[in-house]
Formats: sequence, structure tokens, C-alpha cells
Amino acid sequence: MKKRIALIALTALVLTACGKETSSVDIPFSTLSFNSTIEDMTEAFGEAENTDKSYIGTSYCYSSAYMDKDSEVRYSFDEDDKMGSITWLYESDDGEEIKEVYNDIHKELEETYGQSGEITNDATQMADIWRLPEGNVTLVAVVSSEYNGIMYTYLSPEHSTSDEDSKKKADQ
Repeated sequence: MKKRIALIALTALVLTACGKETSSVDIPFSTLSFNSTIEDMTEAFGEAENTDKSYIGTSYCYSSAYMDKDSEVRYSFDEDDKMGSITWLYESDDGEEIKEVYNDIHKELEETYGQSGEITNDATQMADIWRLPEGNVTLVAVVSSEYNGIMYTYLSPEHSTSDEDSKKKADQ
């Protein structure tokens, strides 16, 4: 659980709001979009299995079977009840499986969006960020003796940063 919180916190630090207009993007692990409401979500999936606070606002958690993996999808809404992010989370006892799933998703993302502008690849963490006009896409995997998991997130344009915003923050 601590690793999951650390993973979410890491992503929160990298991704901050910069106020862009919402547009439509195809999210492969969800039928909802950034234009979806809490009511749309509840109508599609029923009551959330649980809720958490996130850096965006409230996250509603649902079981998922994306990529034939028992996993979870979190829909986060901001203080204005607008969809801010949609995240797929998958955990496994097998670090090699996490690496394989990460590589499969990464390949699909590169085929769709090209190479990411920001890559981290070390002994325990792999991470990429695609900063797109439709909103940022992040893919993060942690493989360690304590935790093995993937967090695959689409952020709304309102909750994303551009390359320029990211560079300004890094220079500060």
C-alpha cells in the first residue's frame, strides 16, 4: 500500500494543472471520457467499490479485467466534479510479468503517440510521460522486492502540463 501511495504521489508531482480545454481521447481501458460525469460513471458501473482522495480530488475505484488482468480502474473527479484522470492499476507478485505488461503497453503507446518526451528507467522504476494537447498520458511501473505494479493514467487537459510548463518548473 505504501508503494502504491508513493507511485501516485510521484505521478502527482510530475503532473500538475495548467488549464487547457477538455477534448476527447480514446482511453483503451475505459468506456468513459473526460466529458463523463459522476452520474455517467455510476450508471455505467454502479456504486464504486471504494473511494480515495487523490491530488485531483475524489477517486472512485472499480474492478477491471483490462488485458485479461484482475486490476482496478480509478476515476478521479476534481472539486468541480469534472473528470480529471482515469487510471488503470495492476499489481502482481511477479516482477517479470509487470515488466512484460509495461513493455506491451509502452509499445502500443509509442505506436499511437510516438516516443515519450520523458523517460525514467532504473533498477526499480520505469516511467514515461507523453504530453499531448488532449492531455498527458503516463505509464509507471515499479518492480521491487516489496511491490510490483503498474499505473497507466490519462489526464484531462485541465490537469496536465505541457512540455513548456514542465521545463519552467524544472528551472525554478
